[in-house]
Amino acid sequence: MLEKAIKKINDEIEKNKNDTNIKVIGDFLVSQLKLNVGASEKVLQDGKTIKGSIEEMRKVAKSKAVNGCGMLTDEEGFGIVLKYFDIKFTPVSEYPLPIKVTEDPVAPIVQNEKVSIDFNVDLGF
Repeated sequence: MLEKAIKKINDEIEKNKNDTNIKVIGDFLVSQLKLNVGASEKVLQDGKTIKGSIEEMRKVAKSKAVNGCGMLTDEEGFGIVLKYFDIKFTPVSEYPLPIKVTEDPVAPIVQNEKVSIDFNVDLGF
């Protein structure tokens, strides 16, 4: 199922070679598919497309517009994509920072918190 989902994403990217937005979101989705087994079936749903997720981002940005200009942070944009596909965010890092995914797609997806890592090197001297 993973291969079919990646193929669907790559086919949409290929059909829209000149649209870097589709490429960026497609690459993000592929990274999430590789980390989240259940995400493949959600990408394969009929009617769910990268273009559809971009339309959702456009709607949210438009609702936040000031003087005709609406913007989203990376976290907001990718959060909207994940909500559109109903995929739970999976950190890419092997040692992820604490992540808080909010129910509100406009709220930041990442909440920075301090992380302490104990480190000890004993060379036996």
